[in-house]
Amino acid sequence: MPDTTSPIGALSTTSGKVSLLTVSVALVFATILLIFFEYLSLRKSLVEDVSVQSRLIADNSVAAILFDDKAASEEMLSSLRLAPAISAAAVFSDTNVLMARYPDSTTNTLAHRAKTC
Repeated sequence: MPDTTSPIGALSTTSGKVSLLTVSVALVFATILLIFFEYLSLRKSLVEDVSVQSRLIADNSVAAILFDDKAASEEMLSSLRLAPAISAAAVFSDTNVLMARYPDSTTNTLAHRAKTC
């Protein structure tokens, strides 16, 4: 007859093994849930961050578009180099003419991504 008073003896019984298995399954399930909710939280945070940045660029582009100032548009978009989550952006005039793009046509996109990592 196994000794159920010691921790090792308790695991040798069938109910001890079932309890250990139940706790292990619950722990794995809780870990998976935690990872999933962390992923959703980080994703939501990234979407909100990019949305705020896009609204800032949009609000600051109004004057450049009204006065057809391509240099100001390019300068505004060049600030996106500090935002690694944004890989491309463009400013168009009210007549759908491209005024500026990020990264600009002279910048290699892969080289730009390597610098921000």
